[in-house]
Amino acid sequence: MRHCPFADANKKLVGVLSRVDVLCQIFTEEAKKRASKAPSGAVRLLGDVMLAEIPTIHEDALLAEIIAEFLESATRRLIVTNSAGHPLGLISDADAVLRAQPSSQGGILQALRGKRAAPDEHITAAQLMSQGVLSALPDMSLTDAAHLMLSQKRKWLVVVDDKGKAIGLVDRQILFKALASH
Repeated sequence: MRHCPFADANKKLVGVLSRVDVLCQIFTEEAKKRASKAPSGAVRLLGDVMLAEIPTIHEDALLAEIIAEFLESATRRLIVTNSAGHPLGLISDADAVLRAQPSSQGGILQALRGKRAAPDEHITAAQLMSQGVLSALPDMSLTDAAHLMLSQKRKWLVVVDDKGKAIGLVDRQILFKALASH
């Protein structure tokens, strides 16, 4: 659940709590100070919790290949990379629908459900992606990663190796679960 409604004694809605609200409270400056004083190994790292099986797709890939990758990998996200494997952006399944021509959107939805072939639209991954990837090395602490994601108002963080190549992905949900089990 992304949002949790709160009601008063009369069952009147008085507010909504989101994952971001919880993460902001967990990662106050005080929490960051406590984590920095924790014994070695007590603070988990991005590399410990990242999804390493998030598929990448080349920036020049066309819509049909993008949809095929969504279906093959059973994921809702793709990391768009250049020829060197460096992340350039991210595509969600919603991006593939919303950023395409309105006349193709219904066909893309059907293709993402595996019910028909992708529309013959010549749009590339680079055109569909959300630009400006937020990235970090796998040895970044979860506390620092949460601060970075919250300060940049990002839902996803691409984990890269020391050469800048995409090796994984962390989102708010993964971060929240990792912290809840901490």
